[in-house]
Amino acid sequence: MKNRKTAKEKKTEIQIEPGIIKTFRMYALIRFILGIITAILIIFIKSNLTTLSEQRRILFDLKIPDIYLNGPLINFNLLVLVSLGFSALLLLYLHSAILKNKLNNAYIPIGLLLAVGTIIYEKQFFSPLNFLWQQSVFIYSLAIITAWQYSYKTVFISSISYFFLNLLFEISRFKHIPNDVTDPEFQRRLFRFGESLPELISLLFIGLIINRLIESQRQHRQQLTQAYQQLEKTNETIEELTINRERARLSRELHDILAHTLSGLSVQIQAILVAFDLNPAKAKTMLENSVTTIDSGLKETRQALKNLRPSFVDELGLVYAIKTKAENLAQQNNWNLELTLPNQQIDLPENVESTFYRIFQESLTNIIKHADTDHVAIALNKIENKIILNITDNGKGYNLSHTTEGIGIQGMKERASLIDATLEIQSQIDQGTAITLIWEKQE
Repeated sequence: MKNRKTAKEKKTEIQIEPGIIKTFRMYALIRFILGIITAILIIFIKSNLTTLSEQRRILFDLKIPDIYLNGPLINFNLLVLVSLGFSALLLLYLHSAILKNKLNNAYIPIGLLLAVGTIIYEKQFFSPLNFLWQQSVFIYSLAIITAWQYSYKTVFISSISYFFLNLLFEISRFKHIPNDVTDPEFQRRLFRFGESLPELISLLFIGLIINRLIESQRQHRQQLTQAYQQLEKTNETIEELTINRERARLSRELHDILAHTLSGLSVQIQAILVAFDLNPAKAKTMLENSVTTIDSGLKETRQALKNLRPSFVDELGLVYAIKTKAENLAQQNNWNLELTLPNQQIDLPENVESTFYRIFQESLTNIIKHADTDHVAIALNKIENKIILNITDNGKGYNLSHTTEGIGIQGMKERASLIDATLEIQSQIDQGTAITLIWEKQE
């Protein structure tokens, strides 16, 4: 059975800010590439230094802790591999769609912890990036990503935690104060100890600025969403008013025609009943007049109903109406048009023919407004008792699960349901949209 999220789970699920995962992946890739370049350069330099003193001098310049300066140098290559391994692990983690779906809200925090852990490891044990690049750039980048996705409270807590963790590592290395305070290793450790506080202030300041900018962006996005929803409601109201006005107009026309015709017939029939026994000839004449009245009423009623149908379809038929309309719009919008139509007209009931053309019109209108496409394919086929209309484009498309249906799509579905037809819409972002209308003739 498929796992389905409950309403509570959907409510507590944190929405990932647009573009943040792509940016995080770019960060991991750049860091991994720089790590490889630096490690290759360091190993090359080290392999070309023959004396132990020269190797130790290079290691000192690379800010390798004194434990590796005074101890065996065979651990150096292992440090490089561990550093690159952390960067590769982060890169693979951020490109795993399975982990993203499984971890949900924990996906980005785990990635941030892994990235920060890599920086802490390199800062305390092996910092090749400090040889050619400024490592602080990477921790500031992580602060930006954190402020982008989470509240400033989260930024503050994570920055303070990072500060104290580094501080504890640095304090643990001050086992004793040398007699000579000019000792280079002691001065280097003292400098690193002193630079922790400015780094913390920078992290908090950068996080504050980014968080305020993102909050402002979120508010604007929320306002746009509310404005769009209000516009949708307004459009629905206008559509409903238009439909009600049309219904009222049609109701008045039919009422005037039918009421006039039927009331006249009622009077004539009553007169015929009276005259039938007294004057059969006159009754016959009156009956003939009644038939004429009925014919006139039927013609007026048919004309009123006919006015509701597209005259374009009446004049050309469905096949040629679709062909003419599609070719005109293709020329106006520079489409590469692909038409697949029957060689002759398809015999359809008037309401079905009208519905097919209205849905065809609405589909092309949506393509013009939203698709931004250069290729449109239209196919009308009759397969046994089924009439199938397919309209596809290679435009922007949209996510069906995240998009609220507009008035146009709702109207298309309502029209299809009135003739017991099936309307299917398939779409994916950047992969276009396909609309299929299927009507089956009942035997």
